Amino acid sequence: KTAESQNCSLKVKNSKVVQSQGAKLVKDFIVNPSDFQYTETPDKMIIATPSRIADKISYLRSNVRVVQAGVAVAQLKGKDVIPGAPLALSSILNRKSCKMVELDWTQAMAFLKRESFVLPECEKGWLLVLYKGVALGWLKNLGNRTNSLYPAEWHVRMQADASQYTPLF
Repeated sequence: KTAESQNCSLKVKNSKVVQSQGAKLVKDFIVNPSDFQYTETPDKMIIATPSRIADKISYLRSNVRVVQAGVAVAQLKGKDVIPGAPLALSSILNRKSCKMVELDWTQAMAFLKRESFVLPECEKGWLLVLYKGVALGWLKNLGNRTNSLYPAEWHVRMQADASQYTPLF
C-alpha cells in the first residue's frame, strides 16, 4: 500500500484522519510535513504523528488507553488556526514559519506564570516566545495586552529570582 492509502484506512478512536483542509493549514508549522499523518480530534485539534509509526499507534489505541501520541500542532476555531502549546516545545516546529519574540528574565517568568504583560514594540499576532533562544510557548500580542497560550497546568507557581539560578545557557 502507498502511504496515502494507509492514511485513508487508519481509524483512530474519537478522531478522524485529516486529508486536506486541516493538514494544509498546519503544514507550514512543521519541518518535513510530508513525514507526518494528521488527525483531527472532536475539539478540532490537529495532531501530527510520524507516518512510519501511525499504524502502531492506531493498534495501541484500539487495545489500550493512549494518553498522548503525536504532537498537538494547532486547533481550528472557525477561520483561525491557533498554534498548539506542545508544538512550541517540539523538534518538529519549523521556526522559519513563526514570528518570534525574545523575552528577558522578568518577562519570561511572567509568561511562565501566566501573568499579564505588554509587548508594545512587537508586531501583533501569534508569537513564539523565546528565552535565550529556547522556545517557551505561544502568545498572541494585541498591542495593549497579550493572551498567553501557556497551559494552566504547566504554569510556574513559585517565586523566582534570576540571582538564585545558575544559567544553563
